[in-house]
Parts: sequence; structure tokens; C-alpha cells
Amino acid sequence: QREAAIALLDIGYFHNMRGEYPEALDALQAALAIARDLNDVGARAACLEYSVATYRELGKYADALAAGQEARQIWNSRNNRTAEALTLVEMGYVYLDLGKVAATDECFQRAQEIAREIESPLVTVNVLIAFGVLHRYRDECQSTVNTLTAAAETGQQIGYSDFLRATIHWHRGMALWSLEETE
Repeated sequence: QREAAIALLDIGYFHNMRGEYPEALDALQAALAIARDLNDVGARAACLEYSVATYRELGKYADALAAGQEARQIWNSRNNRTAEALTLVEMGYVYLDLGKVAATDECFQRAQEIAREIESPLVTVNVLIAFGVLHRYRDECQSTVNTLTAAAETGQQIGYSDFLRATIHWHRGMALWSLEETE
């Protein structure tokens, strides 16, 4: 059954990546049910972590934050600092969608602290992207460009994924476009 939970988790992830959020949520909830039945805390936390972005995309912000809090508590108790930081980033995006900039900043700052503590370039790239998005939200275009340039440089050092590369360049391009319009 654990293999089924992991397969459903992967299916949920792929549906998320394709923008198929209702299907992603169905798969993630099925995986979560299996993980709970098996008392597999790690799989449960992974399902919850992935659910944050799915709930957010569906506009279910309270569910997103509840899933994020539960995942964070599990990751913290298991001393999985990387997963905890990435969950904080996802929670920050939820707060940003809600217009709660201070809570967004707090999540991103905490994730950045963890990235520094564990010296994780992967977490650092994700945090820099998050701060770049926050700068764009605040209409701080030059800060967006600078932050995302740093994310791209860090990402190149670790051989980041095509998804992260595209995310960085999309946000950076939008900021450059905004800068051009203001000149």
C-alpha cells in the first residue's frame, strides 16, 4: 500500500505541474488517506506539503494553510529542514494571494534562515524566487531582477530543474518588462 500512496503522490504532483488542480487534489487526498491508514508520517507530510500549492490554486486558502501547518510540524519533528523550508515558501505564496504581505515576508524570512542554517542551494534558489515574486508584488522591479538574477546564478551552480529555470526567467522577464515601461 505504501507504493500506492507514493504513486498517487507522484500523480498529484504531475497534475499540479500541468495545472490540473482538481485531479491533483483527488490524487493527493487519496495518497493522504493511505498514508494515514499506514501511519506513515513522512508520506503524510509529503502529501500535505504538495497539497498546499494545490489548495492555493483552487482558492482554498484556509485548507492550504492548515495543510502547510500540519506538514511543517511533521517536518520539524522529523528534523527535515529542507522540507520545512519549502513548505514555508508555499505557505508564503498563500499569504501573498491573501494580500497578507507581512505574513508572506515572515514565511520567506524563516525559510531563508533555514536555507542558511543547512547550507542548501536548492532551498536558497526557491527562497530567492519567492522573494523575487514578493518584490514584484510590491512593484520593486529592480529588486525583483536582482533577486532573480541571484536565483539563476545559484541555480546554475546546482544544476536546477527546467521548471525552476523557467520560473526564474518568467518572473525576471516580467520585471524587466515593467522596468522598461517605467523608463
